[in-house]
Amino acid sequence: MRGDVPSIVAVATFLYEYAKVSGLYANPYKTSVYYGGVSQEVKYQIGALTGYSEDQFPFRYLGITMNPGRLARGMFQAMVDKVQASIQHLTGNLLSYVGKLQLINSVLFGLENYWCSTLLLPKVVAKLVNKLCKNYFWGTPSGQRKTTFQSWGSIFALWQEGGFN
Repeated sequence: MRGDVPSIVAVATFLYEYAKVSGLYANPYKTSVYYGGVSQEVKYQIGALTGYSEDQFPFRYLGITMNPGRLARGMFQAMVDKVQASIQHLTGNLLSYVGKLQLINSVLFGLENYWCSTLLLPKVVAKLVNKLCKNYFWGTPSGQRKTTFQSWGSIFALWQEGGFN
């Protein structure tokens, strides 16, 4: 919204009307206002109208770093760390290739999709996550490849038969 008092009054009115209908009220102790290019006087007026405190960027919401500026690789380190932790946890399991593939599709890419639903991932982060998943699938998390002996018939077999389709 615009950083002026009439805009804040309109939003506060909407939130009040919504709260009357739904019974869901914004908790002023958990709610913050983030400003950009607003004078101190307007900040004071908005704070007095809403009762919300001022906070600064970047902040974390549901484990995701929120920032109004350009998204850097370092902001996604938490996601990369979660993927690595998941892989470290999963390495003890002796799974077939199909089991590993299913695990990657459901768990690891599910985590990436959760982040992508909120933010646009930089290419370098997406490539890093794909590399981690590829290393888990074909070898070890440390990046060492292990020799695989598979017949072409088992690789090109149907999914239902344990192949890669």
